[in-house]
Amino acid sequence: MTTFTKIISSFLTIALMATVGAALQDSRPQPIRLQKFSKETVDWLAQEKESTQIGVGILPLDRETALLFGSLYTSAAPVGALMLRSEDGGRSWTQVMAPIHGSSVWEVVYTDSGLLWALVVWSVESPGEVTLYKSEDKGRTWRRMAKVPKRYHSGQPRNLTFADSKRGLIEMYYGEDADPEHEGVWTMETKDGGRTWRETGRITLAEFEERLRKEEESKGSLSDVVRGRDGSEWRLVEEIERIGAEQIHIYRRLPGETSWSAMRSISKGFEVSGGEIIERQVKR
Repeated sequence: MTTFTKIISSFLTIALMATVGAALQDSRPQPIRLQKFSKETVDWLAQEKESTQIGVGILPLDRETALLFGSLYTSAAPVGALMLRSEDGGRSWTQVMAPIHGSSVWEVVYTDSGLLWALVVWSVESPGEVTLYKSEDKGRTWRRMAKVPKRYHSGQPRNLTFADSKRGLIEMYYGEDADPEHEGVWTMETKDGGRTWRETGRITLAEFEERLRKEEESKGSLSDVVRGRDGSEWRLVEEIERIGAEQIHIYRRLPGETSWSAMRSISKGFEVSGGEIIERQVKR
C-alpha cells in the first residue's frame, strides 16, 4: 500500500469513527409519554406545584421484552397505577394499562404458558381494595378479572403465583393493627382464574419475618436482580445526581455474559407539556 493510500485510508477511518460517534449521540431515546391518563388528570397535574414522579419495579419476559410497573405519584398521593412495556431491550417504553386512579400496580407475575397477572391496589393513605388483572398477549393489553377479598381493611397482598390459567395462590399480610383473630399472613387459593378465593392457611408475623430473612440471605448481594424466562437478568438502579434529577438506570445481562449492559436511563420526574404527561429530560 502506498503512502498516499495509507493517508486516505486513515482519513476515511477517522471520518467513519466521527460518523458513528455522532450517530450514538443522536440515538438518545425519546422521552416516555404517558398517554392513557384522562384529560382531567393531565389538567390537574398541570396546575399542581408538587413534583410528579414514577416509582416502578421490573418484570422481564425475555431478553427484549419487559414490563415496568408501579405508579405515577405526587408527594400528596398516587395519581394512578402505571404499566409500561418495552419490546427492544428496555430502550423505549409504551404505556399499556389504563391507569386506575389512586392506585398502584403492586406485583406482576407470569405462568409458563405466557399468561400475565397483575395486582392493582388502592394506595391513598393506606392499602385498600385489591384487584386482579390478566393479560393474554404478553402484557400488551389487560383485563380486569375480580376483586381479591380481605378479612381486614389493612391487608396487603404478597407473593402472587399462578400455576396455569385457573389455579393461583396469594398471601395477604395483616399487621399488628389488625385484630388478633386477623393478625398474621393468610394464604388464599383460586381455582377459577382469580374470580373467587378461599383461605387455606395462616402463619404468624414472626414466622413470616423469619422466612423473609432466609429468602434475603439466599439471594445474596444481587437481591435486586430479576430473571426472565429465557435466563436474561435485569436490574433497576436508582441514582440521585442532584435534587430534581433522580434517575432509574436499567441494566441487562444475557445468558453467558459476565458484565452488565446499560440499556437506558429513565428520569423519575414527569411533567405536563403540550397537554400530555412526558418524562422530564435531565440536563447534564
